[in-house]
Amino acid sequence: MCAIQPFDHATLLATDTAQTSAAVSTTRCGDTCPVFPGKRYEDWQLNNPAGLGFDAVRPIHNEIGSRIRDLITELT
Repeated sequence: MCAIQPFDHATLLATDTAQTSAAVSTTRCGDTCPVFPGKRYEDWQLNNPAGLGFDAVRPIHNEIGSRIRDLITELT
């Protein structure tokens, strides 16, 4: 599993990346996300890590990793 680095941060999903992906995951961050017809969408309800310390972010990080592994298993 990847370690959380102090400089890790969310990034915007690039249109070309989304168009070539099998699935798109969102986290209800409040941003409006583009919709690409024919894509599988996963809406993951996660706690917002903004402003939280390392110890509070660790469980969120682990949950994201678990969901990614599950999604990869489903898609392969």
